[in-house]
Amino acid sequence: MTVPHAATLAAALEAAAVVLSAVSGMITAAKKQMDIVGTYCLAVVTALGGGTLRDLLIDRRPFFWVSHQEYLLVIVPLCVAFVYSRAFHARVSRWHGQAVLVDAMGLALFTLTGVGFALHSGLPPSLRRLLASLQARSAASSATSCPWRFR
Repeated sequence: MTVPHAATLAAALEAAAVVLSAVSGMITAAKKQMDIVGTYCLAVVTALGGGTLRDLLIDRRPFFWVSHQEYLLVIVPLCVAFVYSRAFHARVSRWHGQAVLVDAMGLALFTLTGVGFALHSGLPPSLRRLLASLQARSAASSATSCPWRFR
C-alpha cells in the first residue's frame, strides 16, 4: 500500500524533528552556560546526529543534512534568538520544562523517520528495528554531554 504524498510527509516529519531536537540542544547548552558557538554546535549535533548515524548504517549518500543544507541555516537564527533574546529563551525554556515535551516530540519524530527509512532500506526486519531504535537513541543522547571548550 502506497501512502499519497509519503515523501512530503517524511520530509515534514524530518524537518520538525530537526527543529525540535535543535531546540532541545539549545536548552541543554543554556543549562551548561555555553556561548553562541557552543549552543550552535550542540544544537546541530543534537538535531543531525541521529540522521547521520542512520545514513551511515544504511550507506545512504549524501547525508540527509548535506542534501538539505537549509537545516544548518534554520538553526542559526534559532540559536541567535535563543541566546540573545530573553523573551524567546524564557518561552522555549518554559515550554521545555513542562514534562520535557520538546525532547519527547523530537524523539518520536526521529523514530518515525527512522522507521520509514528502515522500511525502504531493504534490510531484514530485525535490522530495520535496530536501525530505527539506534536513530532515535542517538538523537536523544546527542545532547547529554558537551565539551568544556564551549562553556
